[in-house]
Amino acid sequence: MLDHQSIKIKMLAASKKEGLPVANHQFVTFAEEEILLASISDPTSEYVWILRKYDTGLMPLYSGINPLYLDDQKQEAKYFYIHGEEVEAINFAKAKSLISKQPFSFKHMSMGQITESMHKLLSNTWMQTESFHTNQVTTDISSWPSWAEVFKENGNELMESFMTKAIKSANSRLLTLRAA
Repeated sequence: MLDHQSIKIKMLAASKKEGLPVANHQFVTFAEEEILLASISDPTSEYVWILRKYDTGLMPLYSGINPLYLDDQKQEAKYFYIHGEEVEAINFAKAKSLISKQPFSFKHMSMGQITESMHKLLSNTWMQTESFHTNQVTTDISSWPSWAEVFKENGNELMESFMTKAIKSANSRLLTLRAA
């Protein structure tokens, strides 16, 4: 479970130790506020936190965030894995590995569980932000091919692949239901 107070102290210590960000410390405060909200809404959340010279980024794991967001190698960055009460320093390769994990597995899920999980995933703020330019607000099964296209256009190969798996899994469940 996320322990907001413990994480807040560790985030501030990491920021101070690394000397990042050099300005705009309100970005650390913003990341702390996101952790507080997550500790209330989804206490099992895990994150990759990026400290850069002029900003920070908090990326929730298993939510389809585009791994390309990590690739800004133009400025110095330090990466941390936030889970439970831990704020663990990690390297770029580990950060990329963590953020590149698919949101969930379709194995052993019923059709209802798939649609419910997909609705929750596609409704989250990160996904709505990524699809904002297309006004993609529906998350029902008929919209999934459009979502796949949005992810393809945005270069989010992780979610493009995941949407293809979601569509195949849903179609497979539908065929099984119809055959019964």
